[in-house]
Amino acid sequence: MHFPVPVQHARLTHPKYRADIDGLRAIAILSVVGFHMFPLWFPGGFIGVDIFFVISGFLISTIIFGSLERNNFSFLDFYIRRIKRIFPALLLILFACLLIGWFILTPAEYKQLGKHIAGGAGFISNFILWGESGYFDTESAKKPLLHLWSLGIEEQFYFFWPLLLAFVWKRKWRFVSVTAAIAVISFAFNIYIIDKDYKAAFYLPTSRFWELMIGSILAYIVLHKPHLNVRYKNVQSILGVALIVLGMTLLNKERAFPGWWALLPVLGSFLLISAGQNAWFNWNILSNRLLVWVGLISYPLYLWHWVLISFARIVQGQTPPPDARIAIIFVSFALSWITYQMIERPVRLGGHGSLKAITLLVLMVLTGLTGYTLYRFDGFDFRDSERDVGSLAKQYQKWDYIFNQTCIDKYGRDQLTFCIASNANPEIILFGDSHANQLYPGLVKAYGKSKGILSIGNGPPLGSVKVTFQNVTGHPWLFGHESYKKVLREIKNSDELKTVVLSSSWDPLIHGSFYPLENHWIPTGSIFLSLENEYPRSDNLDVFKFGFEQTIRELLIANKKVVIVIDTPEVMANPELCLKNINSDNFCTFKKSGVMLRQKYFRNYLKEIKARYPQVEIFDPVPIMCPQEACLMHNNKYLLYRDFSHISEYSSGKIGRQLRVVIDSLE
Repeated sequence: MHFPVPVQHARLTHPKYRADIDGLRAIAILSVVGFHMFPLWFPGGFIGVDIFFVISGFLISTIIFGSLERNNFSFLDFYIRRIKRIFPALLLILFACLLIGWFILTPAEYKQLGKHIAGGAGFISNFILWGESGYFDTESAKKPLLHLWSLGIEEQFYFFWPLLLAFVWKRKWRFVSVTAAIAVISFAFNIYIIDKDYKAAFYLPTSRFWELMIGSILAYIVLHKPHLNVRYKNVQSILGVALIVLGMTLLNKERAFPGWWALLPVLGSFLLISAGQNAWFNWNILSNRLLVWVGLISYPLYLWHWVLISFARIVQGQTPPPDARIAIIFVSFALSWITYQMIERPVRLGGHGSLKAITLLVLMVLTGLTGYTLYRFDGFDFRDSERDVGSLAKQYQKWDYIFNQTCIDKYGRDQLTFCIASNANPEIILFGDSHANQLYPGLVKAYGKSKGILSIGNGPPLGSVKVTFQNVTGHPWLFGHESYKKVLREIKNSDELKTVVLSSSWDPLIHGSFYPLENHWIPTGSIFLSLENEYPRSDNLDVFKFGFEQTIRELLIANKKVVIVIDTPEVMANPELCLKNINSDNFCTFKKSGVMLRQKYFRNYLKEIKARYPQVEIFDPVPIMCPQEACLMHNNKYLLYRDFSHISEYSSGKIGRQLRVVIDSLE
């Protein structure tokens, strides 16, 4: 059969409008908005994105299947329609973020926003966000364009799917066989990768395309086997609703998602669409005028609501109170309706389709280049001269001491969070997690070329203890256990490494959670300690003591000199708010008494360690960081912290000078 050459006047085949699908869109967007605004009330609302994936796969595949089979498919017409559908509201959002960010973001925040604008304009946000999901990543709730990850996956699908189907059509292969094969492969990859790298499973198109493929399979069935859909349509509809409700009820951010759990919203959406608009639930509920109206504005509503709540979090330094979030929801609906009526509809309807598409494409390229320029030139940091922040903002989150080739050549990079050495034969090793690594530049500066410094690790140095970290965004993972054992072997077998400096974020390990307040710990992340071949236990302190002493004994037996560093104070104020309110003590100070209260368990334990192992030295950086009762975050010239829990390069230098004195005392 002849495959037509794309021509501008070609007209694609489109499915008959179904109000119930707009109603299903409404269910999807309302669940997402609910999850973002009130996650405790709508813990599984994020599955709305998966519902959107199925709808997109169904509608787009219906167009492509039908058009190819009628010999009237045009790539040009297809992509013109996609540009007119996707670009207008997205361009508005990207421009709004540029404008708002200019006035309220620090250079570091604005620089990151520029990268995300470039990624959003190029529809690769999912890859960028996947690459950012590391140890020092900015809190996701404060990324105004975080939600564009799903749009990136959809646009990647829109790019590759028509090309593949055209290839399949020319060779007279069966659409349904190819679609099903891709769905199975993608789902299998999703199941395979979820336990190895759940961030990859969440962001990569290869682990998400199966959801769109399920919609594509349904499109083929509707076109070629419609009699299958009319059977038990009410049963299909009710079962579909039940699966979606079950997903919203059972799922939360701590589940390994997508994985097997994604079958709930995906199969639920499949059944609801398959039931057809004449099924009772579809006709009476999903086709309700109010839901249809919400469905019509679902795309701009998806774009607007997250931008507004994210900027609100940035301004306030925390999640806004409930009344403010409700107000943001109303504003989001208003802006979405205006966007739909005044921008989306005028661009999509009417003539001059090619001219509109070219104009939108040029604007998107210019917007992406603007974002890249913003990223390339450090968030236009000259803006700070007008806000009396000066060079302080330039220091925020700056850290160039994670990896270098000298260390990698000798120790490798596998399973390590950081590996950096000042020369090829270091004598002093900083061993632990990132709170050890933060001491590296200061110690290197203190010793100069007289002694080499090595900083290496991926977790706390706790002997045979396994550290399992469960954060609120997903899957638990084992923290640094194998890399710890590997590094410990290297230390014990090395004649060059003579002094071991043990440093870590000790207190979360003991308390079992992150993000402290003045006198308690917020359970936003849980840490479970366990011995090898045992299940994680709740009594972290006992397990911690066992593993910590095991490490000390092994190092002393290997004739290593040991220095234990008490952790630097946790920041009680928000560094971003401090930069924006540089002259306010409310944002730039915290109490030393709160620090000592949180550290009391570890400090008391160190007294036992010193009594049993008098040759071990203890170093306390708290007096350096908090010379008085008020601990500062800056000294007018330098930032003392680079984020919530890590000190700046300047502070590392101050601590390094005094840490050298303690290390030298062992000789």
